[in-house]
Amino acid sequence: MMLPAAYNPTRPHARSWDSSSSSSSRFLCACCCWCWRACSAVARSLCRPFFGGARSPAHHWKYDGDDDGYYNNGKRCNCCGGGGGGASSRNYGCCGCGNAARCTRGRICAILMAATVLFALVLLVVKWVEVGNRELQIEKLLFLEQASGNYGYNGTIDSLRRSDFPYLEGNVYLDYTGSGLYQYHQVSAFTDNLFANLYGNAHSPSPCSKKTEQQIDAVREIILNFFNAPIDQYTVIFTSGCTGALKLIGESFPFTSKSQYVYLIQNHNSVLGIREFAQAKGASFEALSESDVPNFFQQASERCSAPMGSYSLFAFPAEDNFEGVKYPLEWCEVVHNASTCERTWLVLLDAAAFVPTSPLDISKYLPDFVTVSFYKIFGFPTGLGALILRKEVARKLHSVYWGGGQVVASLSTQHWHQLSPELHEQFEAGTVSFLDIMSVKYGLEFLAKAGGMESIYKHTCSLEKYLYQHLSSLQHANGQKVVEVYGKHDLGDCSKQGPIVTFNVFHPDGTYVTFSEFQTLAASANIHVRTGCTCNPGACHAALGLAPEDVKRVAEQYVETVEGGYEACPVTTEIGGKPFGAIRASIGYPSTFEDIFSFLVFMQDNFVKLEGN
Repeated sequence: MMLPAAYNPTRPHARSWDSSSSSSSRFLCACCCWCWRACSAVARSLCRPFFGGARSPAHHWKYDGDDDGYYNNGKRCNCCGGGGGGASSRNYGCCGCGNAARCTRGRICAILMAATVLFALVLLVVKWVEVGNRELQIEKLLFLEQASGNYGYNGTIDSLRRSDFPYLEGNVYLDYTGSGLYQYHQVSAFTDNLFANLYGNAHSPSPCSKKTEQQIDAVREIILNFFNAPIDQYTVIFTSGCTGALKLIGESFPFTSKSQYVYLIQNHNSVLGIREFAQAKGASFEALSESDVPNFFQQASERCSAPMGSYSLFAFPAEDNFEGVKYPLEWCEVVHNASTCERTWLVLLDAAAFVPTSPLDISKYLPDFVTVSFYKIFGFPTGLGALILRKEVARKLHSVYWGGGQVVASLSTQHWHQLSPELHEQFEAGTVSFLDIMSVKYGLEFLAKAGGMESIYKHTCSLEKYLYQHLSSLQHANGQKVVEVYGKHDLGDCSKQGPIVTFNVFHPDGTYVTFSEFQTLAASANIHVRTGCTCNPGACHAALGLAPEDVKRVAEQYVETVEGGYEACPVTTEIGGKPFGAIRASIGYPSTFEDIFSFLVFMQDNFVKLEGN
C-alpha cells in the first residue's frame, strides 16, 4: 500500500526512535500518522475521532529540515510532547517517536484497522459460502424435481446419515461396491444382544449352545425371506464370503469329462476360478459375451422328465462389479430349458454386486446357486457370506473335504464317515462364525427401516442418473471430453444399469490422467473411490479394448519387477497409452445428493481445463 509522503525512514524523526521501543510498538504509534492515506474509507472514518481534527497528522507534521528529530511546525506530539510551538501549543498527532506507552490513540486506531480488515474477510468468507450453498441448493431443487420422489426415502436420508453414519462427515464415500458401510444402530443392537445373552459354540446340548443354534436358524429363515426364496426349496449355507461360496460350488459340483462350465465374460475373478475345478475333472469351459447367451442355450427340442446324463454349469453376475451392467435374470429359465436327457444345465447367479441396491426375488427365477457377501450390503460383519442353495441340487453335490460339524460320526482307522442329515451342515465345515451371523438380522432390519430394497433401488438409481448426466457432459475448453464412461448409462434404464459409474479421465490433449494422479487429488479432498480392473478382467479388458497378449505381457513384466512377490493388479501400468483399468464411483443406499455434487465439483475444479486456467 502507499504510505504518506511525509514518511521517510532516513529522516531524523525515524532515527530518533527510542531503541528500546519494539517494532510492534513503533508500528502502532506510526499508525496514527499513516493510516489516513493507507486505510480504506471505513478505517479512516473509524480512526478520525482519535486525531482530534479533520485532517491527517501527516498533513500537519512537516519536516523542518533541522536535526532536532521532530516535525515542529507549531504542533506538539501527543506521544512524547516534543515539537515546536511551546507549552501552549495544541497537542496534535504523533511525530513518529514510537513512544508506545503513551500512544494509546495509535493502539486504538491499529486495533480498529485490524478489526475492520478481519470483519471484511469474514464477510467475504460468509459470502463465498453463501454463494456455494446457494448453487448447491438450486441444483438440488432441480435434481429433486427430476427425481420425482425417488430420492431420499421420503425425506429421511439426511437424518439417516446423521444418526447412523456420523463418520461420513467431511468424507465423500463412493466405494460401496467395494464395501458397504456399517450403521450405528445395527452395531449397537448387535452388541446389546451380546451383552444381554450367553452364547456358546453350537453342536452341543448345553443351554448356551442351543440358544446359538436357535439364533442361527432364525437368521437362515430371515435371509430366505429377504430374498423371497421358498423355504421348502432353498437352504442357506454360511461361508466366509461370496468367494468362499463360489469355491464351495466349484469343489463340490459333479463335473465330468462330458460336462461344460460356461460363464459370461464379465464375471468376477472368483467365478472364473471355478474353471480350475472343472478342468481338473476333465470338463471343458467357454466364456460367452452377452449377445452369445441366447444363441448358445437353444431350447431343447423335447424336455427330459428324468435326465440321467452329465451336469453342466452356467455362471453369470446379476450385476457386474466393474461397470455395473445388469444382466437378464430370465437367463435362469433359458438355461434350464436347454437341458436334455444327456445334459442337465444348472445356473449359478453371482449376486454380490446386485443385492446391495436392488431387490432379488429368487422365487421368480429359481437359480440353483446364489452367492452373496453381507459386508457388501451393509458393511458389517466382514468375512461372512452365504450360498443360497436349491435343495434339489444340493443332493447332487459332493464335497471332497469334510470337517467338524459336517458329520454325525467318523472312524479314524477306516475310510468311513456319516454326514449330518441337516443339509446345510453337510457343507459347513467346522464352527460357523455364529456371532457374526447374529448381526446379519440387524443389518437386514435396518434396510427395511430405510424403506426396503425397492426404495433403495429408486434412491440409488436417481443418483446414478444425475452423476452420469453431469460427469459425461464435462468438457475442456478445446472441446476435448473430460471423461469416458463405461457401461449402459446412456439407456437411462436402471434395470439394465446399476449405480456404478466407471470412467477414465482425459487431459486436454487426449492423454489419460494416471490413477496415481487421480487418487492423490481425491485423497486430499477426502474422496473415496476405487481404481483398477476391480477383479473383473473380462468387463475391464472389453471396455478398454485390451488384447489378451498385451495383458499377459504387462502382467509378466510387472511380476518380474516387483520385489517380494506379486501384487493383485498392476494398476499403475499403461498398455498402448491406455490405463490398465478405470476409476469406479459406486453409489450405496446411504449416498446423498451432496456426495454426488461434491464429487462433481471436485472433478470440475481439478480436471476441467478452462481458457486461461
